[in-house]
Amino acid sequence: MSTLAALFRGERIKWRRSWVTLAAILCPACQVGFLAVIFWFSDVQVSRIGPGFSIWYQLNHAAWNIIFMPITVALVALLSWDQEEEAGAWKHLLAQPVPKRTHYLVKLLSHGALLGMAQLVFTATLLGCGFLFKKTLHTVNMGPSSLDLAARLGLYSFLGTLPLLGLHTWLSARFGGVGLALGLTLAGSLGTVLLAGAIPALFWLPWGLANQGVRLGATGLAGSGGFLILSMLVAAGLMALGTADFSRREEPR
Repeated sequence: MSTLAALFRGERIKWRRSWVTLAAILCPACQVGFLAVIFWFSDVQVSRIGPGFSIWYQLNHAAWNIIFMPITVALVALLSWDQEEEAGAWKHLLAQPVPKRTHYLVKLLSHGALLGMAQLVFTATLLGCGFLFKKTLHTVNMGPSSLDLAARLGLYSFLGTLPLLGLHTWLSARFGGVGLALGLTLAGSLGTVLLAGAIPALFWLPWGLANQGVRLGATGLAGSGGFLILSMLVAAGLMALGTADFSRREEPR
């Protein structure tokens, strides 16, 4: 554990002035900012539907968990492994007296921390815009802010991210290229949404778990135990795949 902690401390140094950190901050902030503009100019329609805070939360979590969060996961994993390849750091990493899988686990911890940062930025920006609307958008009844609901949705969203995190941390280590990472992300996310009506089980794939978790969190705790168990099992399976099948991109498969 001390070796893992030491390597993780070294990994955190790579966050400074890097595209990885920028992606983890800008993706959630830009999504909330973009939807804030739409929400602002749709105040009449929102006022007819219900309490503004509830609509605001649902709108953002739907966009985040279906599109922007999977893209953020893919970008963070890809840019993080690209750092090693561009800096020629592989030979130094693999020369260290630790198993290869340790490097995967360290990257997994790093990506998890960065996605936790992205989730915090998302939730903080979400609440900030919501309170701004309450102060300035008088045509909409924003209703109660429901901070407990915002925290619960954020937690379920992050837990639903873990399977995708394990998948992309392994995938980006094995195969480079933004086309593959983003192509798989968009195909998985959009395919899950479009086909889940006919095949409800698709919501339990890595691309649908976060959205399923938020749906459970919004309606209460019914079924939350099953979601947590399944999400952790899927995440553990994908993480085990990464530790068992870890190799740098140019090594023989």
